[in-house]
Amino acid sequence: MDGHTLEQIRDADPSAHSAELVIDGQSLLIGHVHIHSVEPMEEVRRQSGLGNAIGTLTLADGEWPVYSVDGDLEPLADVPDRRRACVLLNSSHGGVGFLCDRVRVVGNDALTLVPLPGCMRRDEGLLESLAVMDGRVSCVLDAVRLSAMLRSTSGEDGLDASEAASGST
Repeated sequence: MDGHTLEQIRDADPSAHSAELVIDGQSLLIGHVHIHSVEPMEEVRRQSGLGNAIGTLTLADGEWPVYSVDGDLEPLADVPDRRRACVLLNSSHGGVGFLCDRVRVVGNDALTLVPLPGCMRRDEGLLESLAVMDGRVSCVLDAVRLSAMLRSTSGEDGLDASEAASGST
């Protein structure tokens, strides 16, 4: 589902949902079409030698590299105790997982999408837009770019796309 922004998803299906991911208090949103599944953090098998990936999660459809990131989506070498869920993203770059403190389903009809201010726009940035929900501002992530960024941090020792889940559902 590459290339589907949250605004396009919402316009196509107003009853669609997104996932609010909370990492270190930062609220992030990803459209449901980009999420393969959410798994318990305990299912992640810790491994070394995978670049910045902290381990893998094995499902019937493949082995997914998993990353621990901070609220700025920078890779961490450790896993903070508050991480509880592993979100698996679909992408043409291969599937990836990353750990979150909390995940909840949000109806897209409850979101007011706001374009990024000029000072926050970057050609290859991870932010797609901002969203206001329940009186709070959340960052809407470009799931395709996030997936590509996480996979690129694996380096030569990481899993390549042929070893990770294809992300096609």
